[in-house]
Amino acid sequence: MRNHLFLGSLLVLVASCGGGSTGTQAAASAPVSGTTPTSAALSPSDAPMTLELAEHAQSQYEADRLAVTPTADFVATGLYAAPGAQLTVQVDGAMDPQHPAPSLLVGTFSRYDGQGDPQEFLLVSGSNKLTVGRYGGLVYLRHTAPAPPLGLHKLTFSFVSGFVRTPHYVLGQSTKADWQAQLKAYTTAPDVVMQSKRSIMVFSRQNALAWKDNDQDYVLRTADRILDAEDDISGLDGSSEKHRRNANPFLMTQATDGWMYATNFRAAFSAGAAQFAFTPLIDGTAGDAWGVWHELGHLHQQTWTWDALGEVTVNLYSMAAERALKVTPNRLQQDKTWSRAVQPYLRLPAAQKNFNADAVDVWVRLYMFHQLWLAFGDNFFQQLHRQTREELPDLPTQAAQMRYFMVKACKISGQDLTGFFQTWGLRPQASVWAEIKALQLPPPAKDLSTLND
Repeated sequence: MRNHLFLGSLLVLVASCGGGSTGTQAAASAPVSGTTPTSAALSPSDAPMTLELAEHAQSQYEADRLAVTPTADFVATGLYAAPGAQLTVQVDGAMDPQHPAPSLLVGTFSRYDGQGDPQEFLLVSGSNKLTVGRYGGLVYLRHTAPAPPLGLHKLTFSFVSGFVRTPHYVLGQSTKADWQAQLKAYTTAPDVVMQSKRSIMVFSRQNALAWKDNDQDYVLRTADRILDAEDDISGLDGSSEKHRRNANPFLMTQATDGWMYATNFRAAFSAGAAQFAFTPLIDGTAGDAWGVWHELGHLHQQTWTWDALGEVTVNLYSMAAERALKVTPNRLQQDKTWSRAVQPYLRLPAAQKNFNADAVDVWVRLYMFHQLWLAFGDNFFQQLHRQTREELPDLPTQAAQMRYFMVKACKISGQDLTGFFQTWGLRPQASVWAEIKALQLPPPAKDLSTLND
């Protein structure tokens, strides 16, 4: 993925003319006690000393239901635990013995070199005495059920001792004045956390100070718009449990490795790339906003995506986000993908075209899917995702994945796409062509391989 996209007026830096905090500031390095501070400068949502939490969906249940990669099944507390800290957590309420025990996580996936996964402590009813290992980090709670019904067995978690607060911005609850007061007051933790309806954003205190005058609400609302758009193209319309949107948040974290990537439980952005995930950008700045949509898109890819499409079908979601954010011209138009890469490929003799060959540019492959969108609109991909969730097909090989997609594409469109797929150089097993022919569908009224923006 190339790292460029001129955003025009999409993301505009919104600076505050004010900025100072008011009221009393709490001591930043003091561990939290079992009571909520009364500082008038700080919102009660910043880091609750006591948190009530009902069971939410286990990450694997959501991943299996949606046929996607697992996302975060834990919640941010706004607390930090230092390396070696002695923690006391009180748990009150009735646990379900048939469900996983709740747990406390210390550390953020991908945040620090050498840390690996967060340290996880299983919790029991009553008082829990815990010792943090060599790595500290932000603190999260995991209280999940393996399947519906959800929202049951509410527990109360009291963070009695050993924790310090970190700046924690919650969309709809926190304000700019709260945020700046927290940044001044809570200086011990190296990380901060911002939270929208659908995302958890973790990045360094250093960056938070550099970006303290940004419009945090705008950043968080934009993340939700991106995730909503990617869910929309995935056909997550709430019409049934199968088509309910992911109940768990999407963790977006500043990482110490790579540029941008996505894997279990998170999308990660290096220090250099973090600005594209966690800030609005100055008008006219060249920035990799596309990369953010792309990485979140990886967390929406389904099991019919075969090996050659790992960096291709992900951009179905990037393009959906691009349309939702009204970016024009679109990425393919900006890059002149049709004239630069697609037309030359499609003009090759049939014997020289192999859609899955490494030599075929990912943007060329993407254009085949874009042409299906140009021909059949969002509904084509929404139906593809919905039917995949309903059927949960076993697709153990690339051949099985290709067959599933090609046959589904014909059934969903109501057209025999044999000529279209052959023009694009798809080379499935011979039985796939026979299976499509047996559907007895009409060919498209026009050559879909000529469609372009």
